[in-house]
Amino acid sequence: MGNKTTYDQAKADLSGAPPHPAVGVAETFASYNMVNEFVDYLNTLSNTTAANENALAESQLNSRFFPRVQVKHPLEDYIYNQLMNGCGKVVLTGNAGDGKTTLAFAVLQKLGFAGTPSWRIELPEKKLTVIKDMSELPADERGKVMREIWQNEHWRYLLVSNTGTLLEAMQWLKNSQPGIWEELLSAMRAGEPGLLGERLLLINVGNINNIEPALQVLQRMIEEENWQKCSRCALAQDCPIYFNVQLLQQGWKTVRQRLWLLYRHMYEYGCRLTMRQMTAHLAYALTGGCNCRQVAKMTVGSGQNKLWRALFYNRFFGDDGWQEDGAASQLYAVRQVRQAGYGQVLQPAVEQRLWLTEEGRWSDYALAESLCKELKSNKQGEKVAYRRQLRRLLYFWGTCFSEVGEQEKADKNFICDFLDSPALFDYLHMLENTSDHLMVDYKKKIVHVLQEYFAGLPLLEKRDRERLYIPLSRADQAAVVQFLLARFRLADFEVESREGFRADHFLNRKALYLCLKRNKNLDLELSLPFLDYVARRYRGEMTADLHAFYANRLKRFKSQLISYYQEQQAEEDDELEVGELLYLLAGKTRRVRLEFAAGELEVSL
Repeated sequence: MGNKTTYDQAKADLSGAPPHPAVGVAETFASYNMVNEFVDYLNTLSNTTAANENALAESQLNSRFFPRVQVKHPLEDYIYNQLMNGCGKVVLTGNAGDGKTTLAFAVLQKLGFAGTPSWRIELPEKKLTVIKDMSELPADERGKVMREIWQNEHWRYLLVSNTGTLLEAMQWLKNSQPGIWEELLSAMRAGEPGLLGERLLLINVGNINNIEPALQVLQRMIEEENWQKCSRCALAQDCPIYFNVQLLQQGWKTVRQRLWLLYRHMYEYGCRLTMRQMTAHLAYALTGGCNCRQVAKMTVGSGQNKLWRALFYNRFFGDDGWQEDGAASQLYAVRQVRQAGYGQVLQPAVEQRLWLTEEGRWSDYALAESLCKELKSNKQGEKVAYRRQLRRLLYFWGTCFSEVGEQEKADKNFICDFLDSPALFDYLHMLENTSDHLMVDYKKKIVHVLQEYFAGLPLLEKRDRERLYIPLSRADQAAVVQFLLARFRLADFEVESREGFRADHFLNRKALYLCLKRNKNLDLELSLPFLDYVARRYRGEMTADLHAFYANRLKRFKSQLISYYQEQQAEEDDELEVGELLYLLAGKTRRVRLEFAAGELEVSL
């Protein structure tokens, strides 16, 4: 393969001269042993084509390429210790694609198992039985297996089952041990391991944030050893797959952070991608669903035209920069990314500098910078498609959005606009910093937005609000004057970060969430979608929309505040008087008091 004459001849055959009459382009390419079979393997990880046999965990064990992308799951050691030194019986449940089976096989390998996997695997020397998938059993056998696991006190068990199948198999617990059934349902909801009856540990893998492991898989995909054959290929300089690899390798630190932020944004907005879904998405973005033979045909048939359309920053969004790839629509992650509409919010300062000036560079990475210049210099650069592609490129590889000294702020602004999430970095920062000026700042913003929501009218004044007034208002019709039902001081509330009951909690990773607290029994969870809404409203975006789910939560919080105020009977010097009103005029709030004396009505501010 290292013969230079051979590669020169191959390049001549494929790039200029027509192939041998009896041999096609792909066959000529393959005859010189230039096909990288690792690319074929990556394409089997997703379901963009019918060749997706390695998308299932059982097939991975039989693939010689699986060790090249395998990463150690953070749960692996925990499960091993629970089996050998803990309760001895572990059930892994969750949705299809959460990584349950792969995790079970990793534990088996740690225990020294090297045989052929079957639905039931026994290791007599360890007194361990592994049921790799409860769904493979007939319905009448599932209950028997669960009874065996529950009653056998002399063997260890590791069971893998989808949530629905597990509930079906444990129906007998409803009648025999109803208390355990309630523990089971509670453990499935909680997200952290739940010990049932002091004998069975349940872990809902679906509640684990798998972003970190998925990005580790991508990092392993682009390791040098997987692409040595490509580096010696005659078509390396024209191959979009190898170019993607080099592009990712060159800017990995930045790209990894940007990928993490995008996936985390989806996670916080309720899109919980499984390990399989993220792996399939990243593999597709890397190869575009193409293999070496298809790249060879592409190179001969159309030069750079089609190669440009197979680059990572476009394929990640399931298109070629101009048209959607129908095959990519098979990927759930691609459909969710498209629905999110990333990159549609423009940043005027960046757009002006990109298209109206020749100012400076945009990326510290040579390949990304050359792509940026080529997109900018294109004669059709004014078209929307080129603008969109350039924004995508800069999202992943852009590092020079402003002058020195303002660079970090400019980077964050561009990322927030691209993801359409103005509170993203503040949210992540407050999760990890429990005492910070941002907490105070956001408390003022939240109370201001709550006042608008409770009153039903926009408030233009943004001075430090001392009170939160809760009036009697109608959802379908705002009134300028409203009766007051309750009022609270700004100092009555605090924004704080709390530890939550999520699966990350026992992996030595902080599982935190934010809340607006009145007291320990009265608080409002502050999700990223709500803080984005607060940030938009506070800066004056009157069209900012609040999701129906959170609107219902705010109504419930309002009723809880009113009930609390009435039950506790506010402090004597702060009690509401009969006839107190909230007066809203010109975007300002004023408290009005009505008094009746000698048949006359007196109004005082």
